[in-house]
Amino acid sequence: IFARLPVAVLNGHPKERIPNNVNISIPGIDGETAVIYLSERGIYCSTGSACTARSLEPSHVIAALGKPEEYTRGSLRFTLGRFTLKEDITYAVKTISEVVGIL
Repeated sequence: IFARLPVAVLNGHPKERIPNNVNISIPGIDGETAVIYLSERGIYCSTGSACTARSLEPSHVIAALGKPEEYTRGSLRFTLGRFTLKEDITYAVKTISEVVGIL
């Protein structure tokens, strides 16, 4: 994703994390709007951290990482499952970059 979207940043430690979860911030987008656009294309994700999944406010967890509000509002959380294929990830990366281009 970072090769296609150089502006995107990883939230959290690059190695000390659970292996099936990734949270990124894309400054300049609204995460809630991105979630809608992505779900229309078959990609299901959430904004912010899992700790704030039910809140419409920017993630205090992402803010605690030292990220400015632009990053907390533009954060997206993806989880991979046991049956997630490499092709699914390739499609997701392509689609995320397309949606960011629209937004």
